[in-house]
Amino acid sequence: MYLTQFGGALTPLHADDGTIDWTLGFRDLQPAVTGQTSATLCDGKLYVGDYSDEDDYYPRLTIIDAESGEIDKRIPLPSVPKSGPILSNGTVVPRTKEGFIGLR
Repeated sequence: MYLTQFGGALTPLHADDGTIDWTLGFRDLQPAVTGQTSATLCDGKLYVGDYSDEDDYYPRLTIIDAESGEIDKRIPLPSVPKSGPILSNGTVVPRTKEGFIGLR
């Protein structure tokens, strides 16, 4: 189970015994981050939208290795993410303030 907290952290929690392997603080996602979406898990990767109140919100999608907690990639988004992304047939579909967008 992957827990996200607004203005908090992203933490994997083992449902059977409650142990935690790693934690990413919200500042690890982006130094000036002010918000993040829930995480979506697919093929060993977590997809999380984040944004900052500074620099015109600087919205992006952060892709994290679910096993290690390492950040694999950051992709700029056209506007602030509003919810955890949907994944379908190899396409990541984040919902943003401007609507849905598809990323391959």
